[in-house]
Amino acid sequence: MIRDSQRRSKNKFSFFRLEQLLETHQKELAEVLVREHEKTLAEANDELRRGIENVEVACWDPVDDTGRSPTRCCPRY
Repeated sequence: MIRDSQRRSKNKFSFFRLEQLLETHQKELAEVLVREHEKTLAEANDELRRGIENVEVACWDPVDDTGRSPTRCCPRY
């Protein structure tokens, strides 16, 4: 059985990998957004940057005001 900490670690690794892939292929992804969604290149790059920032936030450990992880009160984390 997979423990919560192992699952969180695996999920975090997946998000870090996604972030790497998005940054590595940002130029190609921006070209797709320009072609498929008729955005300007600047708009496409801005949209991708916001998406990458959201993935970065997903990689953070949740922490409460005291600096502790709220794992006990929020089992989904």
